[in-house]
Amino acid sequence: SDTLAAELQGCSVQVLQQEHPDWCRHRCFFRHSPAMDWDIEEEITEWLWLFSNGQFRYLRHRYFWNDKGVRSPRICKLGEVDREEFEGVGSWRCVLLEGLGGDSSLEEVVTLEGWAKTRHQSSRDQNAYLQRKIRMTFPKATLLENYESIFLDP
Repeated sequence: SDTLAAELQGCSVQVLQQEHPDWCRHRCFFRHSPAMDWDIEEEITEWLWLFSNGQFRYLRHRYFWNDKGVRSPRICKLGEVDREEFEGVGSWRCVLLEGLGGDSSLEEVVTLEGWAKTRHQSSRDQNAYLQRKIRMTFPKATLLENYESIFLDP
C-alpha cells in the first residue's frame, strides 16, 4: 500500500543499503582523545570493528585524573569512578538517515544494535557491572574525519 507524504511529516526516513559499502566494511575505526573538564582530565579511547558479515564489536575505555596526574574519583550514578569500560557487540548496517544535522538532507550513517556491558571501577577497587540493549549511530563524516581507520586482514 502507498503512504502519503503528509503521513510522514515529523518522521525520520531511513533508507537501507543492500550491501555494506567499502568505506566501512571489514574495518577498524580507532580514536584516542584526552580532554580537560574543569580540574579533571578525562582520557577516552575507542575502537569500532565492523566485520564484513554484519557483526560489530565496540570498546570504549575512559580514565579520570586530577591536575596532578593522580587518579581522582569522579561522581556518577554508580558512585565514585575513575575507570569505565564499555563493550558492545551485535549487528551493524549502513543506512541513509534524514535530518541528523537539523535539515532535510540524507546522511550516510552506521547503526549498531546489540548488547553492551559497562564496568565501572572506583578508586576504592569496587566494581559495578551493567548490561543493557544498545542502539548507537555513527555518521560517516564523523568516522572518516575523527577516527583512524585500518582495513582488517581477511
